[in-house]
Amino acid sequence: MKKFKFITLTFTLVLIFGFINYPKEFPKVKGYYIDLEGKKTEVTIEVMTKFLSDKMRSIPNQNGIAAFTKAGKKFSINYKNASEYGFSYLNIDYVYQLFPQDLIDKNPNVTNDFRFFRLLQDGYCRVYLMEYISNNNGSTSEVEKYILRKNDELFVSHPGLNKLIYLPGQKTIEVFFSDCPSLLEKIENKDFKRGVEKYFKYAEFYNLNCAKNGSENNTSEEE
Repeated sequence: MKKFKFITLTFTLVLIFGFINYPKEFPKVKGYYIDLEGKKTEVTIEVMTKFLSDKMRSIPNQNGIAAFTKAGKKFSINYKNASEYGFSYLNIDYVYQLFPQDLIDKNPNVTNDFRFFRLLQDGYCRVYLMEYISNNNGSTSEVEKYILRKNDELFVSHPGLNKLIYLPGQKTIEVFFSDCPSLLEKIENKDFKRGVEKYFKYAEFYNLNCAKNGSENNTSEEE
């Protein structure tokens, strides 16, 4: 009986080990990338999925993604050859845009591990998603931060308990939108939802009411 149990356990372990190490064929979808000179090229994107699941592993995409040319040659889309890339997977559109290194360096809340961030809402003020793995007392969890960007200014959301704490050098939402008094008034009056939806509302309101003046001021300063 013990011998039978030993054989069964050994066989189970072999199967598990085989599943883990079996080379997985990742889904391939139509996509594109825009090079550093602004040229757009259609390619096939290889989407990395989780083990025994069709759910996409989105965190690695922030460093770039594997792709294939029309001739079938595999290459890597990364910060050295692309400013943006995108694709559609399971009826969801994904667009990732490159953040310059100097922009990342001057914002302590943006991890240096990644260079691309998912664009969620376009416009003069844009909304991005940053994802990473947090290690806390031996346990890991996936964390999402929302980034608001206008010109080369960033505001990075503070998830969990950190949302009430601002360390030295971190920008508050009031400072970020200091050029839009009407938006600051709405923020002070709590006219927007408190969840992550508020970031989309902030950007939408700013783009409709303050972005034009901000664009003109920025243009005149550059000239």
